Amino acid sequence: MRPTKQDRLSNAITLVAHRVAKVGGMERAFAELAEGLLDRGFEVHVICHHCGLQPHPSLHLHLLRSPNRPFLLAYPLFLVRGTLATWRRRRGLVHVLGAIVMNRADVATVQFCHHGFDAKAAQERGQKASLAYRVNARAAQLMSLAMERWAYRPSRVSWLVPASDGVAAELREHFPSMADRLTVIPNGVDREHFSPAKRDGSEPRELVAVFVGGDWERKGLRYAMEALTTSPDWRLVVVGQGPQSRYAGMARALALDERVEFVGHIADPSGYFAVADAFVLPTAYEAFPLVLLEAAASGVPLLATRVNGANGFIEHGVNGFFVERSSESVSAKLNLLTAIGPERRQEMGQAARKSTLAFSWEEIVKAHTDVYASLENGASEVAARPHARRGE
Repeated sequence: MRPTKQDRLSNAITLVAHRVAKVGGMERAFAELAEGLLDRGFEVHVICHHCGLQPHPSLHLHLLRSPNRPFLLAYPLFLVRGTLATWRRRRGLVHVLGAIVMNRADVATVQFCHHGFDAKAAQERGQKASLAYRVNARAAQLMSLAMERWAYRPSRVSWLVPASDGVAAELREHFPSMADRLTVIPNGVDREHFSPAKRDGSEPRELVAVFVGGDWERKGLRYAMEALTTSPDWRLVVVGQGPQSRYAGMARALALDERVEFVGHIADPSGYFAVADAFVLPTAYEAFPLVLLEAAASGVPLLATRVNGANGFIEHGVNGFFVERSSESVSAKLNLLTAIGPERRQEMGQAARKSTLAFSWEEIVKAHTDVYASLENGASEVAARPHARRGE
């Protein structure tokens, strides 16, 4: 793609993130942004500890030696090393993924608002999860809250880019000084790669629900598993990393050994969406789950809680159903999908795919370049420009 005059306004962009690769959610979104900027003629500098981008003449990569886990070690190490690297290596506008460095940034993408999560998850804190998990999660959360308070203020960042209207509302509530300094830009999806064309169309003897993601406590895997005890027509495929031995033990205790399959981390989940009859995500909090878009583009009916992103995307009874964060609610909707039959499930899947039409990566990258260009012309102009607003 030939760069436009607007694209040339910010020829150099520095992207700072823990990971930039086509895995996970926020990591994949930043990787797609980087590739889109390269296609538009930008000089892209990436500061991260892991990068999955292909070599490119205009890509300048600065890898940091920093572990990915555990969070309580990885986060502060990257904070120090990332801050120093950004200070030394920054070129052009600086765009960070979250509150991860001390430097002043031009743009910060907010794929997870820890203040919003903390307010909504307080009622669940201490329930069911092990003591070690709760202690580690709370310590990590307090660290993240402190960094958001440091980073999300006008003296530290010019503009915020929340992934949904719901996250934008959280930012306005918790960081009122940034209320008029944000632009909502959602995640995108590759509709050619995630496509119903990969589905074989055959009706399996046992219906397949797919759960995709990590952080299994927050995303509610236990509720999807427990739902199977009263949904005998379904089996569950779990894609992603988590405490597998503990959850496998839970499956055995529920007599679900043969109906729950753990496949581990898969970089490309499209093959599992191709055999799915439902996508299940009874999560406690999201910004805008990328896997929701990928499942929808694959033509899979959606079952998810009323979280950010899903609120503005799922049409209850049309492209999926909202569920509560309980096994009873998930089971009820799985059984409803059984009862309506294959033709109606296919119609819901087609409606889900249609819902992704406005979420091309090309449009998402264009929305970011609008923000960059506006910042160079004066931040007051950003709000007046058309921009992507999808997902409540």
